[in-house]
Amino acid sequence: MLLGQSRPLAALRTGLELYAPGFNIFVSGLLGSGRLRIVHALLEELKPACRLGPDRAFVHNFREPNKPRLIVLPRGAAPKFRADMHELGRAIRDTLQQSLRSRWHRASRKLVMRGAEERRQRLFEALEREASRQGCSLVEYHENGELSADILPVVDGEVRSVEQLDELVESGVLEETRRDELVRAREELIERLEQASERTRRVYRETGRELQRVDRNMVERCLAGLFSEFAERWSGDDVRDHLQSLLREIVEAFSDWAEDHEGVDENEAARIASFASKRSAMLEVHVVSSDQGSDCPVIVESNPTYSNLFGIIEPASEHTPVLGRIHPGSLLRADGGYLIVRAADLFSEHGVWRHLQRALQSSSLEVREFDPTAGTTAGNLQPEPIPIDVKIVLIGEPGLYEALGEEDPHFPQLFKVHAEFDATVPNTVPNRRRYADFLKWIGEQEGLGAFDPQATAALVEFGARLSGRRTRLTTRFGDLADVAREASHLCRRAGDGKGVRREHVEQALEARIARGGLLRDAIEREFTEGYALLRTTGDAVGVVNAMTIVESHSASVGKPSRVTATIARAAPERTDVVSIEREAEMSGPLHDKGVMILSGFFHDRFGRNRSIGLRATICFEQLYSGLDGDSASCAELVALLSSLSGWPVRQDLAVTGSLNQLGDVQPVGGVNEKIEGFFALAQGGRRGGRRPGAIMPRVNVDDLMLHADVVEACSKGRFHIHAVERIEQVVELMFERPVGEVFARVSDALGELAD
Repeated sequence: MLLGQSRPLAALRTGLELYAPGFNIFVSGLLGSGRLRIVHALLEELKPACRLGPDRAFVHNFREPNKPRLIVLPRGAAPKFRADMHELGRAIRDTLQQSLRSRWHRASRKLVMRGAEERRQRLFEALEREASRQGCSLVEYHENGELSADILPVVDGEVRSVEQLDELVESGVLEETRRDELVRAREELIERLEQASERTRRVYRETGRELQRVDRNMVERCLAGLFSEFAERWSGDDVRDHLQSLLREIVEAFSDWAEDHEGVDENEAARIASFASKRSAMLEVHVVSSDQGSDCPVIVESNPTYSNLFGIIEPASEHTPVLGRIHPGSLLRADGGYLIVRAADLFSEHGVWRHLQRALQSSSLEVREFDPTAGTTAGNLQPEPIPIDVKIVLIGEPGLYEALGEEDPHFPQLFKVHAEFDATVPNTVPNRRRYADFLKWIGEQEGLGAFDPQATAALVEFGARLSGRRTRLTTRFGDLADVAREASHLCRRAGDGKGVRREHVEQALEARIARGGLLRDAIEREFTEGYALLRTTGDAVGVVNAMTIVESHSASVGKPSRVTATIARAAPERTDVVSIEREAEMSGPLHDKGVMILSGFFHDRFGRNRSIGLRATICFEQLYSGLDGDSASCAELVALLSSLSGWPVRQDLAVTGSLNQLGDVQPVGGVNEKIEGFFALAQGGRRGGRRPGAIMPRVNVDDLMLHADVVEACSKGRFHIHAVERIEQVVELMFERPVGEVFARVSDALGELAD
């Protein structure tokens, strides 16, 4: 489907197939929109193997409820495990209810309680006999719903209180000595009653523990079969540990689990009912990943925020179970496969890149609440980390891989595979066929319709134009796809049932140019209305039309610029070629270097055998923004030679070309836009027997993919393009004189300045 580039494709395949720490992939060189889809299609085309992961689910953590436990299950089994756990909970409740009401269990409890009651009875019967022997009686009564006991004296067969004994003494019925004996006896017996009561309480405590043992034994015995059967169906250490914790919890609160309301008051029934939500949480199984398919997951994350990558934890709500608040993101969905992300997007939210690094280093994913302001995690709910096995495929601009490596030394260790695609490929038959394959693919994906051979050829020509050379084709598939979509739209709007043809592609390209024409119109208006002082006819001294490019977000437009040169006498030690843009700090380092090279050529050609007393000033007139690049160095030299010689140069010719110190004319960029920009101003046909035109480096000839109106003007002799290799050719074209004559005149002028 895509243009073949063996080196990056081999790197990409290595990264896809090699499972080792750090072998994630960084893809660079794919320019334009739609890069995520293109890499996704590449992965589908390469058909990489995957290591499909298991299912994951969170369950209740009985020791630390705010840290849900992770259960790892066979692939595709998590929903069945969740259903089985729900059924297990129902079976636990039913089994406990039946067991609690069983005759055997009730008999066991009664036996224990009967033994306790018999022990208590023996204690109090012995105390009753002793009290009777000493003239007292053991009296039992209920107070505030509890059974209490007391020792009271007996007189004439009736139980008396101490106050009543005093009354009997006063009335002469009871002797005072007998009263004192009964009081002393009561005090001694009360001490024994307290001892008996303490022993009774101890018996009841022991009985309570014994009843708990009976209950626990019953619970363990009646649930053993359920848990054993469940464990046979669901093996694994984490499942076994969870079942053991669940069983311990049930044993501790079996009556709540049984929901046994029989024989309890309203308050107790309400408490048992409120336990239902807690019981549901303990049985809850929250499936976070489950897939029964065999397809390799290839996930495109177009918005890699923390929440989208790692997941979110919802705010607490009475309507949402605790585990139901946990929602992992695309990292888990891509587990076992590949996650495609634009590298620059990872830095749009503070802290995301740092957390992704941590996840890749630990091969685990932590779902947490996230504070985007601080770039840190927060919150009380902290699920266990989820092991992940995912390859990250980052897509970035050329140079970003190196920049990230310099910024972060860990980055190259995490992304060891750099698949670096070239922005262009050779314009060969196989690659042109791949263009056709690309059009077929995007047509099938988006229903664009069929492209006939001429329409495909038009897009190949557009691809060559974007590449900057006729011998190359661009790999900016996003731009190609946009033109294809627009051409298909124009075809449908015209009601053409024959499919997309060349004319539709050309109309789409013209529409693109028109939409980006605001800058072009503004430039042309500056010249036509006289605001920009530039001539395209006649001759002038010290003035050359250089071809430059002005760029906006949507267009690159050629703009002729007026380069002027002035000279002045100077002491030899002060000889210099001064760029006004450099002095004004408006130029970049490449332009400054070009001016220095120009100065080097000038001194080599004219200053070998003598000192030069010259101060030359070069300026891009009416330039009010920045300037960089050395493509105007040929034009700057011609302006300097014209100013020195006093001979005029042609204004109907514009120049572009980089000069080296040896006089070679070197290639430049944007030659098509530059020529088209000057043509738009100079297209007036022959003037005075001359043909307007452009001078360009010969090495750029293969880059020419000019607009049809420029080609037509050249074929009809109304415009001419001169391809040159040496500065001497430029001089002869611009001066219309032999180069030796021009150089001799310049040499004489330098001699006059030196005298």
